[in-house]
Parts: sequence; C-alpha cells; structure tokens
Amino acid sequence: MRADKWDQDHVRMPHSPESMYPVSQTELKSRWQIICDTYKRPITSSRELEKAILSYNLNTKDDLVFGALHEFFNRTLDQSEMIGFFQSLLPKIVKLALEIEDKFRGSLPILAKGGNRSISMTQVQAGILLANAFLCTFPRRNSTTAQSALPSINFYRNVGGGVLGRGSVQEEIRFVLCPELVVARLFCESLGDTEALIVTGCERFNTYEGYGGTFTWSGDYNDSARQRDSYHRLNTIVVAIDALHNNRQSDQFKLEAIKRETNKAYAGFSFGQEGAIATGNWGCGAFNGDPLLKFLIQLMAASVCRKPIAYFTFGDEELRDKLFEMHQFLMRKDVTVGNSILWIWIIIILLPKTIYLPLAVYRCRSVMEGNQSLFFSEECKQIRRIALRLHLLHSRYRSDYPSY
Repeated sequence: MRADKWDQDHVRMPHSPESMYPVSQTELKSRWQIICDTYKRPITSSRELEKAILSYNLNTKDDLVFGALHEFFNRTLDQSEMIGFFQSLLPKIVKLALEIEDKFRGSLPILAKGGNRSISMTQVQAGILLANAFLCTFPRRNSTTAQSALPSINFYRNVGGGVLGRGSVQEEIRFVLCPELVVARLFCESLGDTEALIVTGCERFNTYEGYGGTFTWSGDYNDSARQRDSYHRLNTIVVAIDALHNNRQSDQFKLEAIKRETNKAYAGFSFGQEGAIATGNWGCGAFNGDPLLKFLIQLMAASVCRKPIAYFTFGDEELRDKLFEMHQFLMRKDVTVGNSILWIWIIIILLPKTIYLPLAVYRCRSVMEGNQSLFFSEECKQIRRIALRLHLLHSRYRSDYPSY
C-alpha cells in the first residue's frame, strides 16, 4: 500500500490520488488520469506539446512560457533532428515519466532548512523525476498561493542557480554536466547560512567548452569507468553551497559577509575524510563576487579541513597568475588561517580609504613578522599590491570602523 502524503513536508507527486483537476465548474477529475490520457496520442510538434502540457495546467498557464521551446525546435534543430525528437526521444521521455507509479510507492520528503536529512534514489528514479519535470506534471509548482509553498523546480534561489534559466557559470555548468543534480531542486529548500547540500554518486554525461557567454556543449562524456563505492554508487561527491548575492560589490567586504561565506565554505568542505576540493570562482558570476576574496575564503576553509584544493579559473590566465602569486607569498611566509583572517580584517575591512593602505600593511606585517623594519621590503611591496587589488572595489567606506 502506497504511503502518499499531501502536505507541506513532502513533494506533492503527480500521481497522487489527492491531485484533482477541475474539468468543469462542478466536476473534478484525477489529474494523473488526464496526464495519462493526454500522452496516449502521438505528439509531432512543439505546438502540440504545448497544448498537451496546458491540458493539465490551465490554472497556471500564464506562468508557463513556451517561447524558448518553440525557438529551439523551429530555429535551432534541423528537420531531421526535430523529427527524431518527436518520433523517438519524446515517446521515451513520456514512457519514463509514466513509470512514476511503479517506481515511487511513497512521497518524497522535503529536505527542509535546519535539519539533517537524506534521500537515496536510483538513476532510473532520478530520470523519472526529470521526465515529469520536463512535462510539467508536478502539481502546484508554479502557483504563488499559500497552497504551493513547496520549492519550485525552477526556483532561482534553490541549488543550481540559474541552470534552468540563463545561467552558464560555475554552478550551472556543473548541473548541466550532471543532469541528475537538477532533481535536487525538487525537494531541497534554500539553504541556511551554515548548511550545504551533499550529492553522492551523480554521473557526468556531457563535455563543454567556454564559460559564461562562451559556454557551449561539445559532446558526450563516458563516466562509467569511474570507481564505485560499497553501495555501487559512482565515486563522486558534489557539494552545493550558495554564495551571497551582492547587490553592491562592496557589500561582500563587510565583516558579516566574510564570516558568512567562510562558515558556508567550511560547511561544504568539511564533509568526508579524504579527497581534494575542486572549486573555482564561487559566486563570482551574477552574484558579483570578487574572485580574489573568494579564493582566500575558500583557501582558509579548505586549510581548516586539512584538504588540498584545486582551483579552476576557467581559462582566465591573468586571474590564475594573481592567485598563484598570492598563494606563493602566503606559503613563503608560513601564514596560518588565524593570521590570514586578521590580514583580511585589517586590509579589507578596517580601511575607510585607500590612503590608509600603508598603515594597514605596516600593522599587518608587524603581526605576521614581528619586525617593523620590513615595511619597505620587497615582500611588503608585494602585499601592498595584493591589498590594492582587493581594495579596488571599495575605496569609499564609512569612517566609523574600530581602530588599533
């Protein structure tokens, strides 16, 4: 007997008996039955697909926009590709979506903020959820009423960023490479400031070129040779940590913002005992993050977790060289996380104007070296250059900072 739960703590499933649809002013019908009946007929065009989806979504039709779908089929695909989709691929998507009755005997719990919970599923189950998402079968996902408090699979503030919109930077690229990650948007609430989402065993299917505006799909990827764990899952771990959205670039240099981002990075990086951390310009796309600052924050979090870090700059050679210069300097001077935080605090946080940089550098060098005579040394000139880079975006700070 299937344990169906139709409440705020569970995903409302397309095949739930509770999901009813008005077919007239006085008559309700099983929405799932309407869906099953709709896809008994072959679909041969994007217009017919739109009509099919709207047949069980009329109450939210104003929220469903099909322009990109029609553009894709009418202008991006050639005639043979379009015929192949509607004659071969779409019937497979429909067949997979309708298997939800057999593969999901109960409801999926929402991974709510403030608690530790986990969900395990097979690749087939993940595919079924994605197929249903493509066909827009999940009830009340686009409504803005109180009854639709569940996170939307297209909800921008959830994990994946703008992967289902126009995003094409670090987070979105990872979700496109491993489409199973998109499923997490169905049942994961937006994360708290000290929370991370851990996804184990996702498979990579795609290769790509470029980044941001130059991002393009370049081919298939075979991930089957990767080692598997004792549960026969692929030995991959993806950590999703949401960065702060900086309306003003200067906001990220405030103490509370740095503390939040450091704690967030630690929450994600501390999972597991082994393995390196592969990361990059976290939150530096649409969220206006500063790559140099985010590099230092992630470097500190990884160091506390005693894990090596592989930092990818996505072809930005100038940034690569700057980060390497910073890292080499910190290594030469045996800088620890403790005085790194002090270094950031003095140089980034406590400076009302750039003219105070020499004084800040002097104090910083005194802390790190215990030797005031090094103020005009080559090393100090180097740290001043780094400080100027980091301070470039916020030269007009308020003057009510504490002083030393």
